Amino acid sequence: MKGSFSLRKAERIRRHIDFQRVFSRGESFRDGHFLFYVLKRPPDASSSLKKAGDASGRIEGGGIGGGNRVGFVVSKRVDKKAVTRNRVRRLLREAYRQNKGKLKEGRDLVLVAREGAGELSFLEMQEALLKLFRKAGLIKVK
Repeated sequence: MKGSFSLRKAERIRRHIDFQRVFSRGESFRDGHFLFYVLKRPPDASSSLKKAGDASGRIEGGGIGGGNRVGFVVSKRVDKKAVTRNRVRRLLREAYRQNKGKLKEGRDLVLVAREGAGELSFLEMQEALLKLFRKAGLIKVK
């Protein structure tokens, strides 16, 4: 059952250059405890995977087609203790995972925790995350 409750590698932003691209070109939204960046990927990113990839098969801007990729940033400004920062990251990841089906696809998303995020409960984090998704216009209309 490994991996069934986590985000696949293809759903995560892991490389520094991908984070930088979202920070520099993406649109930002904020609330009291989080900063949220959204960058729409070109629709043909998945089709260029085979053509424009380097020797490792990577391409600029990712390569998972229509799905979203997400990255989480929790710095020492949130809390000096790594335990607290890791807890915030886990809770954010879980809140995103539970709500990713509600989102429009084809975007790179980066969530940055700000000072005070360490004191939030899971439900407060999830509500703040949904509020940011609505503010960014990412919620699918049924």
